[in-house]
Amino acid sequence: MGVSNVLVLFGLCLGGILAFAAVVVVLGRLRAGEAMATLESWARTSGWTIERQPDTGWTRRVSGRDDDRVTFAVRGVVDGRAVAVAEYHYSKAYNGALGRRGQTYDRVLLVAQLRRPARTVAVSRRKSWQRSQHFMERDRPTSVGVEAFDLEYRVEAPDVRAVRMVIGEHLIAEHIAGRLPDWSVEGTEVLTYRDGRLGGDLSGIPTQFSAILRVAELIEADAGTATAA
Repeated sequence: MGVSNVLVLFGLCLGGILAFAAVVVVLGRLRAGEAMATLESWARTSGWTIERQPDTGWTRRVSGRDDDRVTFAVRGVVDGRAVAVAEYHYSKAYNGALGRRGQTYDRVLLVAQLRRPARTVAVSRRKSWQRSQHFMERDRPTSVGVEAFDLEYRVEAPDVRAVRMVIGEHLIAEHIAGRLPDWSVEGTEVLTYRDGRLGGDLSGIPTQFSAILRVAELIEADAGTATAA
């Protein structure tokens, strides 16, 4: 096979790959459009509303980055409390065997509204490497002073005095029992998240708030007993 034939074959292959990629992109956009239309229909019939490109700051609380955005949020009321759900997609680059590559992650954000603002605090289950003596000592200023909690959960707060003002005995007990997710609170918004997408059964959206609603309820219940450190 001559050089010219090889070049022609290569061009045909490259053209086929580009054409296939274009089809994939178009199909992806069509599916995304259909999914949004279905979500809008569900929101209208359920009394919920969709907010496009909300300026929420939620993504910073998940990924630590300010430049990511939530493209839409669906807002409603569950058990008498204002809530919101959103899908969030972000990419992280890493160095692999074939060079620098990227991976996209999908997450669902769930937010419950407090009736009064709370101080900024975040609670997350410790990873194995966060259980070392060095790490535990570093976290001591934001510990709650209950060993069963402090060994399993890490608390972050820009002002350590906020910890005892937000986290009281009821929250501590529920976390020790393993009944609460990771969460953070800023102002009146309590947020948690899970990996994945909303999925096709939109009627189940209200039931996804049960855990974060419980966190909001306990923050308010503990407000009268929690005190500054």
